[in-house]
Amino acid sequence: MVGRIWARVKVGPRVRLEAATVVDAPASIVFRFFQQLDHLRLLSAGRRREWCPQQGALLAVGVAQEVRIQQGRHSLLVHFKTLRLEPHRLIEDEFSSWPLKGARRVLALEPQGAQTRVCESNVWDPPWYARGMVEKHEAEQRQFFVAKLNHAKQVIEAVYSVCGADAFLHGVLPDAVRAGLPLMVPLDPPAPA
Repeated sequence: MVGRIWARVKVGPRVRLEAATVVDAPASIVFRFFQQLDHLRLLSAGRRREWCPQQGALLAVGVAQEVRIQQGRHSLLVHFKTLRLEPHRLIEDEFSSWPLKGARRVLALEPQGAQTRVCESNVWDPPWYARGMVEKHEAEQRQFFVAKLNHAKQVIEAVYSVCGADAFLHGVLPDAVRAGLPLMVPLDPPAPA
């Protein structure tokens, strides 16, 4: 499955959104990338942008974080806490704010020689009043999810090819600049319309 990304969505009482790809970099590099929330500024796709307002934030077990999501004219600030953080293997977060309250994200890393298989899964039980909206936007959300993982693969591989084993040691943003990659979300994004 090298270079291919797959996704699956199930809509109903429980939404499960999954995607996977194989990245041409060791699991230690891939983990370093995803542990730093600045990586979100490089992954936005289409009209959806995500970023952590606190630059330099790192995921740590039990630490609450926030991420801003802007999609078209809609803007949302979501809060989550990291439940598990197993270096080079796993990141598990749980969202604590509406509309994603109780949603879980699991990012599993599986070393495959010099490559790493990345599997991301988001599971959410939307409130009954949001289910129609979720179903209506299912295909669009799946496209954003797959595009985001595809961008992560491209960024990690580009930075790894330039920085090698030192990739992301000094931060995601400085290494992305060094590799000539643009920020998808500027450091001071405009306020929502």
